[in-house]
Amino acid sequence: TSQSRGIDEGVSKAAFQLYRDGRVDDALSIVNDHLSKNPDDIEVVFLRGLIFLKDHKFENAVDDLARIESPAGRWYLALSYVGLKDYAEAK
Repeated sequence: TSQSRGIDEGVSKAAFQLYRDGRVDDALSIVNDHLSKNPDDIEVVFLRGLIFLKDHKFENAVDDLARIESPAGRWYLALSYVGLKDYAEAK
């Protein structure tokens, strides 16, 4: 529904702003709470993958970013593999 989309966009915007401000733990708290109720919200899964990547939690980033089927998702997934020093997977 359009109402739930608005809520999702609000979650994404709030969490992204915290992420940009370097408040990774706060951003992660918001997205984890949202995903506990909406596990298939792929935009928020992508954002959580970026948060994990920024926080050097590369294995967690791989888990989330592997679900993203876009050029950006594949790019950040490759960066996560580089963080794990798994260069074969990063290709």
